[in-house]
Amino acid sequence: MNQPTVLHVINSFAKNSFYVKLVGNLDGIGISQIIYSATRTDKEATYSPTEISHLPIFCHNILKWYDVIFFRNKINKIFKDICKHINPDQISLTHAHTLYTDGAVAFNLKKVFNIPFIVAVRGGDIKAFNKLRPDLVLIRNEVLMQAEKIIFLTPFYRDLFLSQLNGKIRKKVSDTCTVIPNGIDAIYLESGKELDRELKKKSMSSNNPELKLLYVGRFLKQKNIPKLIEAVARLSKKKHVTLTIVGEGGDQEEKVKQMFTSKKYPFITYLGNIQNKEQLLNLYRSHDIFVMVSWQETFGLVYAEALSQGVPVVLASGEGLDGYFEENSITEKVQNPHDINEIAQAIERLSNRLGTSLSKKCIDESKQFNWPDLSKKYKEMYTSLSNK
Repeated sequence: MNQPTVLHVINSFAKNSFYVKLVGNLDGIGISQIIYSATRTDKEATYSPTEISHLPIFCHNILKWYDVIFFRNKINKIFKDICKHINPDQISLTHAHTLYTDGAVAFNLKKVFNIPFIVAVRGGDIKAFNKLRPDLVLIRNEVLMQAEKIIFLTPFYRDLFLSQLNGKIRKKVSDTCTVIPNGIDAIYLESGKELDRELKKKSMSSNNPELKLLYVGRFLKQKNIPKLIEAVARLSKKKHVTLTIVGEGGDQEEKVKQMFTSKKYPFITYLGNIQNKEQLLNLYRSHDIFVMVSWQETFGLVYAEALSQGVPVVLASGEGLDGYFEENSITEKVQNPHDINEIAQAIERLSNRLGTSLSKKCIDESKQFNWPDLSKKYKEMYTSLSNK
């Protein structure tokens, strides 16, 4: 079978490091790739990450603010720019990384040049476009009906999306969909040689009266950090608990940092932004529970990173990695992330299950987020579809 050349249509290429990891890992196993991204700023248009700078990358600042409103015009603009700069005869398969914008472009490429495509359905497609742009439902349905494969990041998003569809569209999606998660850096999965010692330490300290909680991420409104802090404050009235927070930036940075400096929350340790993976790895291991009760989280790599170091997680129901694990095993879910009492109760429930066996289960489950295995899944899919 011939090896395919895959065109990645990625509207948000410069905004999410996941794409660099995916493309880089696919490149490492011999997949020929072209990346195209239509941008709204010159900064995004000059984005060329070192790891994949040897690949053909087309980031073009061709979009305006009004393209958000005039969707069909935006799609035509992107389609024409692709045709201008990329020879369609080079493309074996298009991988559209969002359902609406990227998917509509891929659909046009199939309609005009008969190039098959796969499409990913992300949280924004389900929670934003589906609700805010009902006028695009016909385009959405055309994309779904013409896609060779439909990819979801989590089982929960797959099930939620299917529940919003009817008739033949639902059957088509059900028949052609697959769930492929994001991967985590190898450093987390390769650190198993130290885990016996670390697990022994955890086992010995499982009855330690101090409960160590950790949050890693940006200070965005949907990350729900103020509610988390208030929940820990309530929990601190019952037991000795600490909360370590790592991160910076986001629309709630000022508000959150004001809480850090307040004498009201002495249990908080703020470490700023940490990029060094060795430091993060050790930080995960030195805590008992990772807590991020976002009310909008497409995937959340930090959950998987925490699990890889034997640390169970508290998350909001229907967000992040919800759906990957058995109920009440290595995670504890919060049904209403705006309910401070419920967050505190979820943390306490999970704290009662801490121990070596739980940590080992976390590590075992994290292995499914291994980039080499995920890359092989994509390669098999690309090869089979482009050689039909």
